Amino acid sequence: MLFFFSSQLAQNVIDLNKTLQLKETEIQDYQVRISRYKHEIAFLSKRCCELESQLRDLQACHEQLQDEHVVLQRTCSAVEERQQRTQQENSELVQRWMQEKTLEAERMNRCNETEERYRKLMGKLAKKLKQLKEVPVENEPSHRFSEVIKERTAADGESGNDTFCEEDLPDATQLLFESHEGEETKVRYLNQPALLVPREQNCSYFSGEGPKSDSSKHNREVTRGDRKKRAFDQNCTEYIPHS
Repeated sequence: MLFFFSSQLAQNVIDLNKTLQLKETEIQDYQVRISRYKHEIAFLSKRCCELESQLRDLQACHEQLQDEHVVLQRTCSAVEERQQRTQQENSELVQRWMQEKTLEAERMNRCNETEERYRKLMGKLAKKLKQLKEVPVENEPSHRFSEVIKERTAADGESGNDTFCEEDLPDATQLLFESHEGEETKVRYLNQPALLVPREQNCSYFSGEGPKSDSSKHNREVTRGDRKKRAFDQNCTEYIPHS
């Protein structure tokens, strides 16, 4: 009996030793796993911190992008309003430009009509002046000149143009008269039967042939084709078209 119990106890001790070795092996495995898991936990915690920092950065970027989006929306709305105002102003400017062009075309038409009437009148006057040039000077030139002026005035009244153009007058010498320094100093044109009338009291009256003086006589030529006032020698003789 004693031998039997001792063999059982020995067998139990052996089994317990095996179990203890197995447990120690398991404990070592668990310790290795724990150390590995600790490393993994540290790595994951570090990665988590990095991801949290990245998340905070992304959140800040998202807020910044939202702010920029709001600003861009406001800018876009302002640009659209400005574009609408610009389109309205452009349309108004185009309308005004078209109106100005219409008025300019009307003015050009009126000017063309006036020029056409003027050319017709110039043609008529050129014909009459050509006819008058063929008439001798001795046949009452002052009376014929008065008739021409009257016809010109009537034609101007019909055409609506009351101005007397100096270009209608010939450039050649039409009248020759005698004067001296003591009397005839200034003369001018006048729309009357007389061709020339004095501007001052000491000037003589010229119609047809000029008057003859007794002392220091010399010839003067009167030209009726000048546009502007001019003076002759020291006597300052002027020829002013009558308007």
